Amino acid sequence: MANDRDLINNIFLENNLDTMSKMPDKLLNGIICSPPYNIGTKRKDCYYNNGYQEKDNLTTEEYISLRVDEFKEFERILKVREF
Repeated sequence: MANDRDLINNIFLENNLDTMSKMPDKLLNGIICSPPYNIGTKRKDCYYNNGYQEKDNLTTEEYISLRVDEFKEFERILKVREF
């Protein structure tokens, strides 16, 4: 990516950890996320047919490790805010 402006207000079709790894520290003001819930169910509605199957049905250890990795990146790329 050329600069920070290329990284915000865009949609990326890639693994979120890959996207966040390209971001400098303290870039964002906020993050909205809806991770897969690792419930291992087969559903026909469009929400569950969008690529989440590969991250659903993980072992507990794999699931927690993935979420921890994501939250470490969230902490790194979020600006520090004092209220």
